[in-house]
Amino acid sequence: MNINHYLNNDPWFSQLPAIVQPLLAGDAVLKVYQKGQMIHAIGDNDDAALHFVVSGTIRVCNVSASGHAMTLAHLSSGEWFGEISIIDDNPRTHDAWTINKVTLISIPRNLVIQTAQLHPILYKHLALITCERIRRAFEWIDDATSLNTSARLASMLIGLIDTYGQQIGDDIKIDLRLS
Repeated sequence: MNINHYLNNDPWFSQLPAIVQPLLAGDAVLKVYQKGQMIHAIGDNDDAALHFVVSGTIRVCNVSASGHAMTLAHLSSGEWFGEISIIDDNPRTHDAWTINKVTLISIPRNLVIQTAQLHPILYKHLALITCERIRRAFEWIDDATSLNTSARLASMLIGLIDTYGQQIGDDIKIDLRLS
């Protein structure tokens, strides 16, 4: 797998200034995780990185006070994560587990910070990842507060179909374990 190939074909990465791209790609590492493997836990601060999902699906979750895991997001091919801990230099906010075999490109935090210190425009680009995540959270909050249960379920299923749906004959399969 060629790291540069994946990064250069990603819309976010390709929008970075040309001088920044090789600095980040130079020490990027390809990582492969097996199904059911933890990528990071809430509170982790060591080994933080900006991650790009090359393939597979990641479940971002929290454990409630009653001990039940609550899925907050599914991340799949083409998505970035880990920017929050890089921007604010605080520990991870959620657990991240693989749903299936996952391949990531990881750019170590210290490299991202060093590059941003040399080229502050990188902070704007990191903020764009966070803005997209916040917009999705606001959509979820809007649905949760303005739609009845049936409409919320329909909206959630449509979103899952758009992201994970696979046409099989006349049916659409969502290859995720859902409660």
